[in-house]
Amino acid sequence: MTKSILALSALALASYATQQERYNPVHLLKEELMTIEFTATANEAVLRMEAESEVELKYIQIRNPDNEPIFEMRAHRATNHALSGFSVEMQEATAPEIFADYPEGIYDIRGRTVDGALALGRAYLSHELPLAPEIYYPYEGARSVPVSGLTLSWMPDESVEGYVVNLEQGESDGLTVKLPPGSDSFTVPDGILLPGTLSQFELGAMGPHGNCTLVEVYFLTE
Repeated sequence: MTKSILALSALALASYATQQERYNPVHLLKEELMTIEFTATANEAVLRMEAESEVELKYIQIRNPDNEPIFEMRAHRATNHALSGFSVEMQEATAPEIFADYPEGIYDIRGRTVDGALALGRAYLSHELPLAPEIYYPYEGARSVPVSGLTLSWMPDESVEGYVVNLEQGESDGLTVKLPPGSDSFTVPDGILLPGTLSQFELGAMGPHGNCTLVEVYFLTE
């Protein structure tokens, strides 16, 4: 008789747990990243964290490897606007200052959905920064750079995961292109650059954990 009661109790608990999971499921966040973007020419670094969610969120908290809360975000109550994910700049400083404030390791993300369910995620922060890429052309302060048939070039680094090329002219939208590992040049499509305009070429080397080291040069088109 005792064994039957225990068996029925176990079944009842299992059924209750299943119901709880059905009504209060745990949602896993996606595409979690915690990265450092270091601009070598300006000696400035930015720490970013981002994640995506398949369900709408009303609250997010980030905890460091010591399980201490370091960041919180809530959806705007007045507009009832929920979050489908987030991307935040957590600090802008020098690289050593970011290393000191944010140790290497796993950062946990805890959130609540608009229905009150738990949302979880985690991201790994690495302090490993790629070496600053060496740009060949156009060099800093170059003048009379052609707007047609222009090829940007740099020394390739086999240790990086890829490159990001950014081109900007004044308030224009510019151009952003991602290139595979081993790339050493990019030919700018004709019509992107305007003549006689101060322009910025920014080249980023991507590391294995998503960190990026950028070098930027300014030049004048002919």
